[in-house]
Amino acid sequence: MVLVKSCQCIPFAMKEDVVSVFQFLFFRDLSGEGVFEIISNVLQSQDRKIVSAGTDILILFLNQDPNLLRSYIVQQEGNSLLGLLVEGMVTDFGEEMHCQFLEILRILMDSFTMSGAHVSYLFHRTSFFLFDVRCSGRAYRL
Repeated sequence: MVLVKSCQCIPFAMKEDVVSVFQFLFFRDLSGEGVFEIISNVLQSQDRKIVSAGTDILILFLNQDPNLLRSYIVQQEGNSLLGLLVEGMVTDFGEEMHCQFLEILRILMDSFTMSGAHVSYLFHRTSFFLFDVRCSGRAYRL
C-alpha cells in the first residue's frame, strides 16, 4: 500500500470538489451554531459599517447555499431576520446598502432554487412585513 504525501496527484477538479464540500460543511455548522442570530443583532446596529458587514456575510451564505438561510427564516418566530431585511430595505442607509438588502431578498425569493413550501412562506411573510412598513407611514426610497 502506498500512502500519498501530497495532494499533487489529485486532479484539480477533485481538489475543487473537496474544497466545496468543506465550505458547505463549514457554513452549515456555522448556521447550526447561531450565526444568523448574531447577524440579526448586527443588522439592528446604528453603525452603517457594521450593518454592511452583516449583509456581506448573509450574501456569502446565500452564495454558498440559500437554503440554509431560508430554513432558518421559516423556523423563526417573533422578531425575524426577514423583517429586519425588509426594514433595512426602507431605512436610509444609502443606495449601496439598499442594493445589498435587495440582493439578499432577491436570492431568498428565487423560486427556481427553493421548494414550494419556502416560496409560499417567504412571499406571505415578506408581504406582511412590507404592508406593516407601509402602514407605519415610511416612504420607500429605492
